[in-house]
Amino acid sequence: MPGKRTSFTIILNPAQFSEQSIEEDDGKIKHFQKNIAPDKLHEILIVEDSRINSDVIALYLRRICTVDSAKNGEIAIKMAKEKNYSLVILDINLGEGLSGVETMKKIRLFPGYDMIPFIAVTGYTLNSDRKAILEEGFDFFYSKPLDISKFTDFIKDILLPENERQK
Repeated sequence: MPGKRTSFTIILNPAQFSEQSIEEDDGKIKHFQKNIAPDKLHEILIVEDSRINSDVIALYLRRICTVDSAKNGEIAIKMAKEKNYSLVILDINLGEGLSGVETMKKIRLFPGYDMIPFIAVTGYTLNSDRKAILEEGFDFFYSKPLDISKFTDFIKDILLPENERQK
């Protein structure tokens, strides 16, 4: 009705929202540490349709590895065919074209890509989203906005030998 106000309350259950499963991630990190050569110059691929998000992640990760970026799944697939990356970071919603899930599944079929970590970085934050994305084949799940310092430490844990992580 004109002139009348309506108010309502939304109660969110915090248990519905995603938090990183530390014990589960620690086991996966150790698995990938065994498979990734410690003396290798690591190259990673970021697949993100937002140039700003891609640039910010790359800015921090360039301190520990070489970073290539792709703005969509089709470009990422071409890049992955040409180079053997140590890990791949993918946004789930890449706009038009392939999704991050579809892109990950296609890249995983290339030789060597079954042994590297695929990390979903997404705006989807519910535990049900996390579970569904991990069930699709991603190894790790991070929701946006990223705590870039923690995310960088996480990437260091995977790629760098323990004695080089504090640098």
